[in-house]
Amino acid sequence: MPFALEKKLSLILLLAFFMVTVIGFLAYQSTSSLKEAIGWQEHTQEVLIKVDDMLIAVTDIENGGRGFVIGGTDNFLEPFNRGQQNILKSIEALKSLTADNKVQAENLAQLTTLVDQKLAITQSYIEARRTGGLLGGVNEFSKGEGSAVMNNIRLTVEKIKNEELRLLKFRKEALDRTESHNFWIMLISSFTGITALAIANFVVLFEIKKRRLAESDLVEVNEDLEKRVEVRTEELKNANENLLESELFSRSVIDSLAAHIAVLNKEGNIILVNNAWENFANANAALEQLAVTNIGQNYLSVCEAAETAENSQLIAANLRAILEGENQHFTIEYPCHSPSEERWFLMQVNALQGSTGGMVVSHYNITDRVKAEHNERNARREAEIATRLRDEFMAAISHELRTPLNAILGWARIIQSGKVDEKRQ
Repeated sequence: MPFALEKKLSLILLLAFFMVTVIGFLAYQSTSSLKEAIGWQEHTQEVLIKVDDMLIAVTDIENGGRGFVIGGTDNFLEPFNRGQQNILKSIEALKSLTADNKVQAENLAQLTTLVDQKLAITQSYIEARRTGGLLGGVNEFSKGEGSAVMNNIRLTVEKIKNEELRLLKFRKEALDRTESHNFWIMLISSFTGITALAIANFVVLFEIKKRRLAESDLVEVNEDLEKRVEVRTEELKNANENLLESELFSRSVIDSLAAHIAVLNKEGNIILVNNAWENFANANAALEQLAVTNIGQNYLSVCEAAETAENSQLIAANLRAILEGENQHFTIEYPCHSPSEERWFLMQVNALQGSTGGMVVSHYNITDRVKAEHNERNARREAEIATRLRDEFMAAISHELRTPLNAILGWARIIQSGKVDEKRQ
């Protein structure tokens, strides 16, 4: 009986040892798989962060280019320069992280090409602004090439993110299958012996505890990732708000001017007007006339078509001369009366400096000055008439007085000389 018990104990111990060995091996395999999953999770997070960093850098490049086109000063290029430096670092980091993935390598190569195109296009904005002024920069920007490339960059970034998330999901599913398989093996092995049950139970509890710790680490990593995403989102929001404020400031400057101002491109099309221009058009133009004075309409054609308007052909000829580079400046005063009042305006046209074409048209209300000049001329004419009448009156009075006085003076001299006989006396 004791022998049988020892034999049984030996078998139980052998079974327990075997089960402990199996459970230990499975525990080690599960721990390794979990560590590998955590590593891939961190790898995916790092790739996503680098992709976001690269997208922020591209946005900085775009914002810097837009800011310089609008402002024209080098301090607007700070985001552009910063974005150039950061984007190179992000691309190199992504190449290192995705070197073992052929699909991601192809996506990254495509992304690198798009980024180079974006840099070249933004640089063309800057060069156009430097050489062509505001209109040159606006014309280059209005081609829309930068927006198309930016959309392709976002699509490529989305492909990279989706590929990383797909790989992460695939690895998680494989880990889940492995864990499920190991769990069932441990459960079956635990029921093979009462003695091995305690050991197996301890190992399982210990493994569960480790898994919970790992899951806790995953939760913390995810929370950290969410915080980083929130920070990046806030940075993008601030960058967009700064860009909007810059555009609003430029617009408020031109809107604060009292003159009616319109900017024309080299074809004579209106590309920008201020509030004074719009308000005057709304207050004085008919509905059919509003359509030809808004943005996008050809101001030169409108002037050439206005055959009945005074000075319209002279104005049209000088506008064309400025657009063709023959003149740089043109000024004319013209009447523009309304049914309720008489008005006069001063039209000034200046070619955009440093550009290949285009001009700025300004209309100033000079009604007060013209009326003052008219009043001055009328007052001067009335004064001249009064002076002439006074001179004529004095001449007549002088003639009427001089005739009898001459006779009296003559007789007085004769009497004084004593040559008058007694009979005449």
